[in-house]
Amino acid sequence: MEIIFHTRHNAICIRSPRRNSTSESRFTIGTWILFIWIKIESHSVHTIYIPRINDEKSDFIILFNIWSRCQTLQNFALNFSKCDFLRQNAVAFLGGIISNIKSNGGSVSLNTHTLSSALRANLEQNGFLAAMGVDAPPWDGNSIPYREDQSPDYHKISRYLQEKWLGKGWIFIDPELAKAIVSNVLEIYSNVFTHAQSANGVFSCGQNYPTLEEIKITVVDFGIGIPQSIRDYLYNIGQDPKIPDDKTLQLAFQEGFSTKPDLGGMGLKLLKEFIQLNQGRLDIYSHSGHAIIDASGEHYEIINSFFRGTIVNISINRDQKVYILKH
Repeated sequence: MEIIFHTRHNAICIRSPRRNSTSESRFTIGTWILFIWIKIESHSVHTIYIPRINDEKSDFIILFNIWSRCQTLQNFALNFSKCDFLRQNAVAFLGGIISNIKSNGGSVSLNTHTLSSALRANLEQNGFLAAMGVDAPPWDGNSIPYREDQSPDYHKISRYLQEKWLGKGWIFIDPELAKAIVSNVLEIYSNVFTHAQSANGVFSCGQNYPTLEEIKITVVDFGIGIPQSIRDYLYNIGQDPKIPDDKTLQLAFQEGFSTKPDLGGMGLKLLKEFIQLNQGRLDIYSHSGHAIIDASGEHYEIINSFFRGTIVNISINRDQKVYILKH
């Protein structure tokens, strides 16, 4: 008898000459044993160990590697025994992964017993655990709550950004300027619902870091990504769509550019000006493209990783300046 097991397709090829009924009987039993083993193996639950994740470029690459691994899994558990800290980008990103896996018929379990007390407190406070079905009510603190927006309710999103991000008294900012900046950030959400084709909407989370004197918020979607959206647009208007990912980001954040001119683009002029004046930082990752906007200007690069969607990370400094909108 020759048994060939192809692990890639979970397939078995069995060849056996028909000698007598006894050998055929053993063949049948063996086949069923192997079939049952394959059935169990194909539904096994994989464990993904989450490490400590900050929001440097290397940390985003870790997140993208986790996303890539999850594309081939239907059932898995997240283990936090190797993790003592997750920044807001990881919280929003992991929430999006879990939502997408579940919407596609898979299952994800959180090994909450592996959470350190400090990490569990943070994930309780920002509402992540409650959103994942854990009996852990959130509370008001230094978190900008984790949220999932399945549809474009811009009034609720605007209130979230105004009240939970810029309106907490963590930075001295004129209410009129805060409202204008929120309007700019709403363009990020708007572009997701208009262009990204993200089946599960947008995922957000933020955090005030008093010791670091920084306020950070992350917005992520798992749609087609900015580069694909730009290339589709260029193709439809008869231009060459074969441009690298970093150039598509540069085009997308160019003031006045839009794949749908009647809706405006993602220029984010006021947000970029505020980030630069505040000495903060704006990072955008999509496909293999990475845009960095800080006090030194705008920079675009290709990274050695890939994420199909788009993630925007906004960092502002808690300084003693008073920011006022100048007309």
